[in-house]
Amino acid sequence: ASRLESSIHALYSIDTAPLDDERPTDDLLEALEQRGKEALDAVRGRGEDAGVSVSGSTVTGSPVREIPAYATENDVDLIVMGTHGRTGIGQWFLGSVTENVVRQADVPVFCVPVSAEHP
Repeated sequence: ASRLESSIHALYSIDTAPLDDERPTDDLLEALEQRGKEALDAVRGRGEDAGVSVSGSTVTGSPVREIPAYATENDVDLIVMGTHGRTGIGQWFLGSVTENVVRQADVPVFCVPVSAEHP
């Protein structure tokens, strides 16, 4: 991003779908929001170390809807998503969230294995 003089929009998505059977408690949502804040702070710190401007947001809802919507609303040029490593036949498929974001986004999606080392 620094070589291209680009900025980064970091997005933390809180997926409440697994909690649909039960209304999430305020304590649970607060804990998830705190986890998101910590993750965004870490990304901001790495951006600052690299001389890159990083803005951060947290959204609640289906990541499959929220991520492409955020990209459209904020004129994002590229979505970068982490993927979890799979073995065997699973290595040929992305996770369901990543795969659906790839299908629904109006911009390219770059998928990075979560286990990938970073410089």
